[in-house]
Amino acid sequence: MRSRKRFSEAGFGASLVLLGVVHACGGNAVIEARGDAGRGASAGAGFPGSGGASAAGGKGGAGGAPASGGALGSGGMIVVNMGGEGGEGGASCGASVIQAEVPIVNVLLVVDKSSSMDETSEFSVSRWTALGGALATALDEAKADISFGLDLYPFADDPADTPATCETPSGSGVLVPVGPGSDTVPDIVDAFETYQPAGGTPTADALGRALDYFTNGAGADLEGTNYVLLATDGGPNCNADLTCDENSCTINLENPMASMGCMGSCCDPMLDPAGQTNCLDEDRTVSRVEALADASIRTFVVGIPGSQFFAGTLDRLAEAGGEPNPDAPPSYYAVTGADGAEGLADVLTRITTSLITTCRLQLTSTPMGSNYEKLLNVVIDGQDVPQPGDDGWEVDSTTSPPTIVLKGATCEAMETRGAEEVEITYGCPTAMVPR
Repeated sequence: MRSRKRFSEAGFGASLVLLGVVHACGGNAVIEARGDAGRGASAGAGFPGSGGASAAGGKGGAGGAPASGGALGSGGMIVVNMGGEGGEGGASCGASVIQAEVPIVNVLLVVDKSSSMDETSEFSVSRWTALGGALATALDEAKADISFGLDLYPFADDPADTPATCETPSGSGVLVPVGPGSDTVPDIVDAFETYQPAGGTPTADALGRALDYFTNGAGADLEGTNYVLLATDGGPNCNADLTCDENSCTINLENPMASMGCMGSCCDPMLDPAGQTNCLDEDRTVSRVEALADASIRTFVVGIPGSQFFAGTLDRLAEAGGEPNPDAPPSYYAVTGADGAEGLADVLTRITTSLITTCRLQLTSTPMGSNYEKLLNVVIDGQDVPQPGDDGWEVDSTTSPPTIVLKGATCEAMETRGAEEVEITYGCPTAMVPR
């Protein structure tokens, strides 16, 4: 029985259907990819570092991409060949057969619902409404390919109750459990209509809940690679064990004039018995992101207007989460009021799109041996793609099993023109220069 995974590649001009059945073809693992409609790839468009394939569709020609069959169009195929004749030395290298596939992706949205999300000065609507609309746009585009879930903070054990200032629910469940996007995205969008901002910013506790969900709760049974997408408009607080001066009090940091009114730190418990809960809870929050990363759960960090006062903290979170903004600085994904709700939607779409690219192929098991990364080769349309350089490829060992990631112009060529065959071989020394 064949299971289908559909995702859109804008460069193909058509949806691509991966038939998730793996065939045995002379010792090779094969994943078919058939487009609903194809278009011819231009001649002379070989992949970076390779000679390309002939315009007639044969391998080894000097400079052309396959013209017949189109760019992964009708009748096209991605062959994921883990073992066999690729790499230096051919079969004599002792290659073994391992399968690979486009990764299954699960994303838990951890969203700040603090009272400041009601602010309306930057967008034509409140931050909360703008974020809800942006997520609706971004998730709708990705819902066929990614499983999504949602958790809000602060939040009460009983969803019908107004949460206390720093409350997060007990237990390892989340508001919308991660499931197929086509099923969960409507529930996520509805949550922004149902619940309204209130309370503080217990980010560390919310991230702790995400870790518990993925390791002890229902999320532990999910297949694929897990991510957290944290969206916030401020700095984490709600740690009653802290004391702080004005330099790390979130009230002072958000309003430079507050120091005058408070005669120093506005988090001083002499001014407010609960004042210390407004101290910046940076280290504990970073440690929660590090714990997620240690569990192979990477974190994207999106800061919307209001978060600029805590850029250093959000940078630390983004770097610890393993998914920093590729256009850094800043290391987190920063959205300003000038970007508007459309800019926020663009950022969220860019993040989700990056998770479903054909430039990522995840192995279905981890090869044995500590030096397995030196025994992998990538072959596109019959030509070796050297591993080093901006246009080569790398092994993402933070996923389990690891993932082959095409880079630079090689990735761009895959996304815009496609290929008739992609082969990944294991067991022969990695090609470091074009051959």
